[in-house]
Amino acid sequence: MGLFAFLHKDVRGARLRGASILKELIFNPGYRVVVYYRLSEYLICRKKFQKICKFFGYLLRVRISRVPGVEINTIHEIGSGLKLFHPHDIVIGYGTKIGRNVTIYNGVSLGGKKVRSNGGEYVSYPIVENNVTIYPGAKVIGGCTLGKGASIAANSVVLSDIPPNSLAVGIPAKVIKTLK
Repeated sequence: MGLFAFLHKDVRGARLRGASILKELIFNPGYRVVVYYRLSEYLICRKKFQKICKFFGYLLRVRISRVPGVEINTIHEIGSGLKLFHPHDIVIGYGTKIGRNVTIYNGVSLGGKKVRSNGGEYVSYPIVENNVTIYPGAKVIGGCTLGKGASIAANSVVLSDIPPNSLAVGIPAKVIKTLK
């Protein structure tokens, strides 16, 4: 897959053209983080010039975490149309899976939780399905699934599955409303 195919995932989602892409890259830190992430993902997966591409890919990852304060790993699945509003203090754990058109606000953590089973110990991470919105300060911990179209209220702590098209609020988060 070429560089423009990687970047096109989010350009198409934002419906941007020409000069407006440049404007978004300059003035929209959330868009810039997503583009850096896609570029890093592309460089790390390259087969030609593998060592130098990986080096620059990891440099971009460091830039993402240092300047805007977003800790995002390139070893998991993130669908197209990811929107990061006010990208500061966002942590996306190593094994998290994120669907298409997901919106994440500042201070959100999507993290793992150690689980013990008969075979030993492993870490489970959340699955965020398509069209989910996670508001500022929310924490999603462990192997829970956020259903399609779900909304997680600000400062909520999600420890269990949230059904599709519902609003979850509180610590621990409980579904209080079904959305259309």
